[in-house]
Amino acid sequence: MSGPPAGTMPPPMAPPPAYAPPQRRPIGVTIIAILSGLGGLVGIFAGIAIIGLAALVGGLVGFGVLAALGAALGVIVLLIGLVTLAVAIGLWRMRSWAWWVAIIVNAISILINVASVQWTGLIFPVIIVLYLVVIRDKFGIGGRPAGM
Repeated sequence: MSGPPAGTMPPPMAPPPAYAPPQRRPIGVTIIAILSGLGGLVGIFAGIAIIGLAALVGGLVGFGVLAALGAALGVIVLLIGLVTLAVAIGLWRMRSWAWWVAIIVNAISILINVASVQWTGLIFPVIIVLYLVVIRDKFGIGGRPAGM
């Protein structure tokens, strides 16, 4: 029998890593991120187009109030597009804040569709919410305590 000499201790084990290495992005998150990114780009371009159209209407036709309302609508659409693009990038990078924003936005969409009795509009937000809840641990949300 060969082993360590009597009275000696084996070398200590290496400490666990200080952080968990990033996990692979699930294909569903990739699809949601890409579609959200495309939607964000459409929103950005639509917002810019609405602002331009409002400026054109205000300058050529002279409807100041209508142009101001159009510009305000364009700014809102532009901001929603920018936020959507930011969330898409966050989902792509598997950021927990993007998970929360996606859950909140889709939950609001579900409530709006229920309130307006748009049953077909429920399909995608419900699927997205259910999917994101199932894979929340990939985002570092709601993990099980150690030892369980």
